[in-house]
Amino acid sequence: MSTVPSEVLSERFQKHLKGRRLKAAVFLTYCLDPGFFEQEVLPVFLDVALSGVTVARLLQLETALLDAGSDVAVYYDRNALEPGAQSPKFHVRYFGLRREHGFVFHPKVVLAVVQDLEPNSQGVFGQHLVVASMSANLTRAGWWENVEAAHIEEIPERARTMLRGDLLDLVRRLRSQAEPDAQHTALDAIREFVVETEQRVQAVSKDGTLHPRLYSGDGGALRFLEENLGERAAGINLEIISPYFDDTTAKPLEALLESFRPRETRVFVPMNRKGEALCSESFSQALRALGAKWGALPDALLSRGGDSCTEPRFVHAKVYRFFSGTRKYEAIFVGSVNLTSAAHVKGRNFESGFLIERQLDRAPSWWLTTSDDPVSFEGVQSDTESLSALTALCIKFDWQSTRAWAMWDGEEPPVSVTLDGGGVPLFSLTLERSGEWVALAEEHAKRLEQLLQSTSFVTASADGFDPTLLLVWEEGMPQKPSLLFTLSATDILRYWAQLTTEQRMAFLERRGREIEAAAKELGIDVPVKPAAPDSVFSRFAGIYHSFGALEREVRESIADRKWLNVEFRLFGRRFDSLGSLLEKVETDDTGLGTVERYVLALCAKQLLTEVAKTPSTDRKTAAAYEELGDRYRPQFRSVGERVDRLIDALRPKAVGDSAEMVEFTVWFERHFLTRATRTEGTA
Repeated sequence: MSTVPSEVLSERFQKHLKGRRLKAAVFLTYCLDPGFFEQEVLPVFLDVALSGVTVARLLQLETALLDAGSDVAVYYDRNALEPGAQSPKFHVRYFGLRREHGFVFHPKVVLAVVQDLEPNSQGVFGQHLVVASMSANLTRAGWWENVEAAHIEEIPERARTMLRGDLLDLVRRLRSQAEPDAQHTALDAIREFVVETEQRVQAVSKDGTLHPRLYSGDGGALRFLEENLGERAAGINLEIISPYFDDTTAKPLEALLESFRPRETRVFVPMNRKGEALCSESFSQALRALGAKWGALPDALLSRGGDSCTEPRFVHAKVYRFFSGTRKYEAIFVGSVNLTSAAHVKGRNFESGFLIERQLDRAPSWWLTTSDDPVSFEGVQSDTESLSALTALCIKFDWQSTRAWAMWDGEEPPVSVTLDGGGVPLFSLTLERSGEWVALAEEHAKRLEQLLQSTSFVTASADGFDPTLLLVWEEGMPQKPSLLFTLSATDILRYWAQLTTEQRMAFLERRGREIEAAAKELGIDVPVKPAAPDSVFSRFAGIYHSFGALEREVRESIADRKWLNVEFRLFGRRFDSLGSLLEKVETDDTGLGTVERYVLALCAKQLLTEVAKTPSTDRKTAAAYEELGDRYRPQFRSVGERVDRLIDALRPKAVGDSAEMVEFTVWFERHFLTRATRTEGTA
C-alpha cells in the first residue's frame, strides 16, 4: 500500500502565509460557524501571536485584521449554519447563498491574495494568490476533528497559469449566486489579481503532467474529469473516498465506471462506532453489482490518539484517485464532490474540486485495503438534513443609515414570519412578494439594531415551518459600535501611540486581562470600563504624540490603499476610532480637564485637515489620495462639522469669552492648525 499523504490543514496554509501579509481573502463553505472561523481559522491567515484570554484575543484579531487592511468575505449556504454557532464579531462580510429545490451551495474553497513583507532584489513586494480546494467546512469539525482532504496551489502575480480561466469562471458564478446589489470587495480583489495573470494554453507541462485545474459548477464534475483526463486515466485503478452516497442506486459511480473503464475500483466504506455502514444495503448491493469493492483506510489515519477505545475520526474527505499499479502515474480530484447524484447531476449542488497529477518516484499502490461487505447498515446519511424553507428569508441591516430590510427569495412566502433574538420576540413581518427588498418599520429596525450589538443571529418562525436560525446581512460595519471593549480617552491616546504591532498586541492583552478579570469577579459577562490612569499621556505631550502616530498610520494605510483601516480609524465606531474619542470628549467622559478636551478637538481638526490634503509626492501616492477623496468626501465633511461644533462648544469653557481671549483664540487656533514647515539652518 502507498502511504496516504497526511498533514495538519492549518500548518499547510501557514507555509504559504509565513512572511506575508494578507490583502484579501474569499472563503467558500457549505456549513459555517462564524465565531469559530473568526477566532480559529482567520488567525492562521494573519500570522500573529495571540493571547489565551478571550477578550484580549478577540481584540488582537480585530486589530491585526485592520492593520493588515484585509478584505475578507465568506460565502456560505444559508441552510447550513452550524448548530450552536457563535456570532461573528469582526468586519468580515458574510454572503448567505441559497439554491432551490433542496440542493445546496457546497464548495469549500480558499482564495487569498498575500504580499511579501520583504522586497525582492528589485525592491518590489511580490504578491501571490493562494488557492485551495478542500472538503473541510468552516467549522470546528472541519478544521479540528474530521479526516479531510485538500490541495493548495500558489500563483505568483502576472504568472502564466491554466487556472486563470477556471478562477474567473468561479468569480462569475459566485456573483451570479449572490444578491445583485451586494458589494464584493474581497472577490473584486481576487479578480483583479487573476485578470493580470496570463492564460496558459498548453494543458501539459514539460515533465508530461497536467497543469492543475479547478472545477466549480453544478453537476459537471464527470464531464470536467472526462475533458481533462480522458484516456490518460482510462483502464487504470480508481479509488473513491466519500462519506455520502445515494439511498438506493449508484448512478454516479456507474457513470464514472462507464467513462473510465477502471481495471479495479475500491470505494471507502464509512462506518459508525457500532460497526454499521453509513449507507443503505441497496446501495451496497448496487456497488457490488458494478464490480466495485469496499475499502478501508489505515487505522492510524482515523485514530484520535490517546484512548484506543474512543470513536474513530469521521472521514469527511472527498477524493477520486486514478492510478496505475505498473507505471508512475497518479491523478487526484479533491474537493467537495460526494459520490451522490446531487453532486454529479447538472442543476443540483454547486461544487468545487482540484484536479492534479503528481510526479512519482515509483509506481503507486492502493490507499484503501479491501474490506468485506458490510453486515449491517445504519442507512444513508446526509450533510444536508437541515434544509429549511425559512432560509429563503433575508434580513439586512445598514449601520450607516440604521435602516433594515427583509426579502423572501424563495417561492410563495408564508403569511407571517416572527423574528426573535435569543428567545426574546423582536417583531413579525408580512412579505407579499418574492425577490423584493421591503423596508422594515423604524421601530423594528431599532429593535434589530439593539440586538445586533450583541449577536448577529435571529430565529425565524412561521406556521407550518420549523424555527430557523438566520445570520443577518450587515452593511456599513465601520459604524457598528464596538461593545467588545471600552477604552478611556487616555487609553485611546496610549493605544494610538504604540509604535509597532507587537506593542499594540501587548497593550491589548494587558487591558483584556484586566477587563475579563473584573467582569468575572463581578459575575457579569459585559466588560467594565477601566479607569483612566493619571500619567504623562493624559497631558499635552501625550496628546500630540498620539495624534502624530495616528496620522502616520492613516497615511501609510492610504498609500497602501488599506481602505478599511482608514475608514475604521477616522470614521468608525471601534474602540480605538477617532469617533469613539470624539464621543467621549463630547460627553465629558474623558477624565481630562476642559483645556485638554479643547486641545483634543483641535488635534482632531488638524488631523482631518492634513490627511485630506494630497501630498506633493509621487504619482502613485497622489492617485491614492484622489481615491481617498472620492471614497470618503461625505465622511470627511460630516466628521469635520462635528469637530467644529465641538471646538465652538469647548472654546469659551476652556479660555473664557472676554474680548481679549476671543482675539487670542483666533490667533492661537490659526497657528495651531497651520502645519509648521521645516527650514534648513546653517552649520
